[in-house]
Amino acid sequence: MTLDPAICWILALSLALLFGVAARHKLADRERFLAVLANYDLIPERLVPPAAMTVIIAEIVAGLLLMLPAVRATGAYLSVALLGAYAFAIAVNLLRGRTRIDCGCLGFGRHDRIAWTMVARNLVLLALALALLLPASPRGLLALDALTIGASLATVAMLSGTLVRLGAPAGSHGGAR
Repeated sequence: MTLDPAICWILALSLALLFGVAARHKLADRERFLAVLANYDLIPERLVPPAAMTVIIAEIVAGLLLMLPAVRATGAYLSVALLGAYAFAIAVNLLRGRTRIDCGCLGFGRHDRIAWTMVARNLVLLALALALLLPASPRGLLALDALTIGASLATVAMLSGTLVRLGAPAGSHGGAR
């Protein structure tokens, strides 16, 4: 099975955009990100600052690697690791009964509860990152593909904002991420 090159670009750029926005939010409010990460209660307090910086760097690197076809597979693997870690962190806390946690997804204070829909969302994104590991078809990109890719990215951005609002648990702040 091969993946159409336009689909590869749409997936790669969509995930790169996601990680870029996520890293920007974390860098813009590093103290709040540290508090959110600590609140997940998965690592010792003294490791929170280096873990936070590692997450931010990994998101930036994943986004950059996804944009370069020669190293896209490495970016896909890093994306899978990040998305898997996010799903794991949320799932562990849900299983602990700790639902009143700011998820920290693309901003802080917007969702004061976590839910299984967030785990599912991360697993769907993880599956899309895995799709980038499929070989691309040898078809070359056409001029029309650029329009398709651009329109798809705009659509993905709008749908993402809508799905975030719709997927917000009841009682959350429900703003855009």
